[in-house]
Amino acid sequence: MLKHIMLIPMVLALVWAVGPAYGENQPAYPQKAVTIINPARAGGGTDLIIRAVAALAEPFFGQPLNVVNKPGGSQAFGLAESARSEPDGYTLLVSDKSFISSYYLGVGQVKWTEMESVCRLDIASHVILVPNFSPYKNAKAFVEAAKAAPNTLTIGVSGIGGMSHLVSEEFIAASGARIRVVGFDDGASNRAALKARHVTASALQLAEAIPLVKSGDMRVIGLAEERRSPYFPDIPTFKEQGIDCVLNQFRGIWAPKDTPKEIVDKLAFVFKQAMETDKFKQFLKDSYAVNGYMAPAEFIVELKKQDEILKNLITNAGLLLPRKE
Repeated sequence: MLKHIMLIPMVLALVWAVGPAYGENQPAYPQKAVTIINPARAGGGTDLIIRAVAALAEPFFGQPLNVVNKPGGSQAFGLAESARSEPDGYTLLVSDKSFISSYYLGVGQVKWTEMESVCRLDIASHVILVPNFSPYKNAKAFVEAAKAAPNTLTIGVSGIGGMSHLVSEEFIAASGARIRVVGFDDGASNRAALKARHVTASALQLAEAIPLVKSGDMRVIGLAEERRSPYFPDIPTFKEQGIDCVLNQFRGIWAPKDTPKEIVDKLAFVFKQAMETDKFKQFLKDSYAVNGYMAPAEFIVELKKQDEILKNLITNAGLLLPRKE
């Protein structure tokens, strides 16, 4: 009996090493390094998380997972290149929710349904913050001032069409106030504008905002989540302040259309293993993000939900580019 028990893990290991049967004449996968295209520039939130998870996934995968940044065209260049790559599992895409929104905004020409969804990675929160000297102590006071003087208050965002922009549009719609949105090239420019008082407030990811809060320069007036952050339970949500603004960020991984299901499933499993390591858990804690892993089928369900939410938000904000579906 003991011999049979000992054989089980050995057989499983052999099957895994041989690889999925995605074609009788196909070699076991993987046979070489995999390229993960990040359509955003190096150093951003998506770049940091994919480099962390890729490094931790390599021992489980057995081949290098190389992250390559291909910014340009508001991520359109990298999206297009990954979409037209061979569906053999050796080129992947990492992106965030802007992959969904960019299509409706007319920036990206690739829709997420034109790719194979591999897995979701993390979930990150957005906040709106104001300088510490600001008279607005909370979101309610900010909205009241905006309603009293329409189009005089401003919210800086890290790129028109990005998630900080969409969070701001959601906040404006939910509050009923008329507030002007001011777009900047990136988060650094957005933060600088807030410090220089060029805008009344800024929408930023929580990880970007916390250093400003800890320095004593800024104050958060609300979190765009259903519940308070486990890292900062003192920060109130917009929802508990009577403003139904809930819109977070996530990152995910995709493969070119028609990549074999066996390869997609193997990739998803490898990334899941990496995300369960203590090192990755610490990375998430340091980034004020949470593990949002979803396997392919579950991820597709969530993407459909977010697609509807973002399309409606973009439509209501008057930003939708009509397309022939």
